[in-house]
Amino acid sequence: MPDQSELLVNLLNSYVDSNNIVASSFTPGFIYNSNDPNDHRTVAEAIKKNLRGCDEFLFSVAFITQSGLIQLKQALKELKEKGIKGKILTTNYLNFTEPKALLDLISMDNVEVRMHYLDTSNDIGFHTKGYIFRYGIDRYKAIIGSSNITANALAVNQEWNNEIVSTKDGAMIKEILNQFNKLWDKAIPAKDILNRYEEEYKKAKAIELQYSKEEEKVFLKPTPNAMQMAFVSSLDNSIARGDMRGLLISSTGTGKTYASAFAVRDIKNLKVRRLLYVTHRATILNQAIKSYKRVLGGDIRMELYTGDHHDIVGDQFIFATLDTIREPKYRDRFPRNYFDMVIIDEAHRVSFEGTYRKDVIDYFKPSFLLGMTATPERTDHYDLFGLFGNNILYEIRLRGALEAKMLCPFHYFGITDFEVGGESYDISDYKNHVTEERVKHVLEQSKFFGYSGSRLKGLIFVSTIEEGKKFAELIANEGYKTRFLDGSIPDQERSRAIEQLEEDDLTKPYLDFIITVDIFNEGVDIPSVNQIILIRPTKSAIVFIQQLGRGLRKYDDKDYLVVLDFIGNYRDKNYLISTAFTEKGAEGKGGVVKTTIVPSLTGPSTVEFDPIAMKRVLESIEAANLFEGRKINEQYKDVRNRLGRIPSLVEFDSNSDISGRAFLDFRNETYYEFLRKRETEFQKYKAIPQNGIDILEYLSKNICNGMRVAEAHLLRGLIDGKTLDEIKEDARRANIPFTNKIISSSVSILSGRFNKSSAGCIVDSTTNPALTSEMVALLRNSAFREQINWLLDYAFYSNERYFKDGVDGNELYDPEFSFVYYKKYSRKAVCRLANIPTNQEATIYGYRNFEDISFLPIFVTYAKEIDSNSTVAYDDRFINEGAFQWVSKSGRTLSSKEIKTAIDIINNGRALLFIKKRDIPNAKADDDHFYFVGQVKIDPAHKPENAIMANGVTEVVRFRFLLDRLVPYDIYTYLTSPLLDK
Repeated sequence: MPDQSELLVNLLNSYVDSNNIVASSFTPGFIYNSNDPNDHRTVAEAIKKNLRGCDEFLFSVAFITQSGLIQLKQALKELKEKGIKGKILTTNYLNFTEPKALLDLISMDNVEVRMHYLDTSNDIGFHTKGYIFRYGIDRYKAIIGSSNITANALAVNQEWNNEIVSTKDGAMIKEILNQFNKLWDKAIPAKDILNRYEEEYKKAKAIELQYSKEEEKVFLKPTPNAMQMAFVSSLDNSIARGDMRGLLISSTGTGKTYASAFAVRDIKNLKVRRLLYVTHRATILNQAIKSYKRVLGGDIRMELYTGDHHDIVGDQFIFATLDTIREPKYRDRFPRNYFDMVIIDEAHRVSFEGTYRKDVIDYFKPSFLLGMTATPERTDHYDLFGLFGNNILYEIRLRGALEAKMLCPFHYFGITDFEVGGESYDISDYKNHVTEERVKHVLEQSKFFGYSGSRLKGLIFVSTIEEGKKFAELIANEGYKTRFLDGSIPDQERSRAIEQLEEDDLTKPYLDFIITVDIFNEGVDIPSVNQIILIRPTKSAIVFIQQLGRGLRKYDDKDYLVVLDFIGNYRDKNYLISTAFTEKGAEGKGGVVKTTIVPSLTGPSTVEFDPIAMKRVLESIEAANLFEGRKINEQYKDVRNRLGRIPSLVEFDSNSDISGRAFLDFRNETYYEFLRKRETEFQKYKAIPQNGIDILEYLSKNICNGMRVAEAHLLRGLIDGKTLDEIKEDARRANIPFTNKIISSSVSILSGRFNKSSAGCIVDSTTNPALTSEMVALLRNSAFREQINWLLDYAFYSNERYFKDGVDGNELYDPEFSFVYYKKYSRKAVCRLANIPTNQEATIYGYRNFEDISFLPIFVTYAKEIDSNSTVAYDDRFINEGAFQWVSKSGRTLSSKEIKTAIDIINNGRALLFIKKRDIPNAKADDDHFYFVGQVKIDPAHKPENAIMANGVTEVVRFRFLLDRLVPYDIYTYLTSPLLDK
């Protein structure tokens, strides 16, 4: 089973047990927002990390908004539970700080809030931005710079902050504390002045609103956004090519209905005089008609075509429910070629709506058939792509839409569900556990994390009708206005409930929550929803995305959406927050697996788990098999449907959530074997003989993962009939490292000498390499040649995408030693990339001196499991992000020849450090992967020393290393966090 750490790294960013980390990272730093999804560095993360480890905190900031405070709430909640207190100082300067944010802080009994109150315009402005953290009795950190507690300042803006470290006697920290205390003593408790400030704030905002209304331009028709313009252009080009079908894949809230209306108005290659727009519910159609009228005006007749409204005549745009248009007595009124364009909204429903395809899609013969959906991949693997001609006109997923600022930011909190006797409810038995205590737990979290807007407008998704009705009753008993809706409720009643949820005039009937089961997953537009609560054990990523999407539409009175996901024991291992934000074909992380449990998002959106929920999720992920056959099969079916043909390995990787390396490094089955078992079409190819299959397996397991491309470059050149000089020149032009050492190493691998494998006998001769006669004969087999090309293509693709210098913000260590910082390598891969002539993985126990090339690879397992019979507990650990303590093998002293040689290599050669989190039970050597964290040198302030291990007997040598660069926050956090330590 492969190492799961690629999934775990980002998750740990959302919760750091700083009791372990901060003690070993008390170093100054530069704090900023990277705005890079591959580098999750934000000001908010730095503040949260320090909050979780400190013993007291003092903040002085000019501005505090709800959208900023929500990013710190989980950490503040944990401090409250630990009894750690803090002071927050702010001001009424410019009337920017939000009273509701102050009220939230005042309600936290471990936080004291004061305001530096400016009474007149002559008062000196208050514009401080400082965060002070005390550790123990006498250690301090202070983040001083440009960041207020606002959404953009903490996560998006270009902000510069200096992180200062000091003891209590340091001159700078003394002055900072002195200035804070002076301002604090002059300030007024926020609770004493909140009412006055709130009135002033409202007056200031009313003036701003009036000014903006006076400046408001005359109402114009809506204009297309970038996505909609790109889609219209793509559709027009598709029609010009002669295509008759196509699919728009557009995340919820990005405006696909408007996009279709703009297309009808603006495409040049098809005049749409008659249109049929079909979906499953009349409420969606009513919203679509409103959108079309805004875009097209009132000159075109637009009619709703439902069971009670079907007496329609004349040329027009018809918006029909599926149940109406599929009925022959209504459908057959229209000739099959009557409509110029037919639009199928929520097109994914074709897969489960019975005879939808036969009754509607295959019946009508328009000039163009357009399908629109946010979720084309189906759990039943219905080929929706094929239905629309494998013609994807435009695609934007949830993550892309957020990054393009087309949706409202969100803050997701994974919260431990209500427990009895330390046990959470089994998610398979939720329906029997709707109690007053559990409802109060849900409402407490709802109140604490709050919402953005003038009042609460929430959706609660539950599992069953019985559970929903009971929740509605108990929540109503707590004073909230609720309504439960399920599929049996007529459209008119649903619409009325939505209106009441969105109602802002509280003198009229309104709702705080709609509680629902199996509806509102799609197609319903409720832009003002500002809180979503998930109490159901959602098993489908598709449904999860749909539910999340109900609250992501932008709305004037909403800066962000709060999502509360009540996690039980996660028995089913549904980590859907990651899948929701996976872009098809998006750049991966390290090339091992592309989804991460906590997505790396640019912008102010955040994902957090409370400590108990996180630990459960982490443990479940570690036990999961990322590359089990079922998951591979599901991904393959989706990709094949998407392309309409058998995908190459590159195509599988670029269109899948799973890296193509699944068939190279992490499974016993090669891609050729996988296809041969599953594809009838593939079996029609001329059979590849067994020696050819052996070569495909050898290449798959040894060179084609892309860690180094030299072998693939050499082999492709030889297959193309080129000389070694020509291959060298091609490498120079392509900027591929191809030195004599690398060539010799590549020949050793391709000749089988590196692995002592006859299957690897592909190339012979070291002075003038050439293909073996066996390989030349095999290349005459077209199927074998195709598979060789697929593998070599993947080697180049994977190298460019995952291991090229600068990929994911990481760099190549050295062209001749092809390691990329913070990628993962097995011992065998280290031998290969260090140009060692034969595989020495079996001889590397922790470390080994390769004196002939002055190379010392050091392999460390950070969280070691010590059994009862062990006499040695090696104390290998980070001192901080740039320093590491390492202990030699037992029985060594400074006088040992091995240690003297190691010190010489460290001083004069290359000593490289590779670290993994923990051992994987029953793992093979090839499954055992270590992060390359850099070259090490001996810390001149801490010379190597003889030491005795904890047992009081065993001799070792202890080293203090300095790394050639600081380990990134996410990798460092993952390796050092005790949450996964046994």
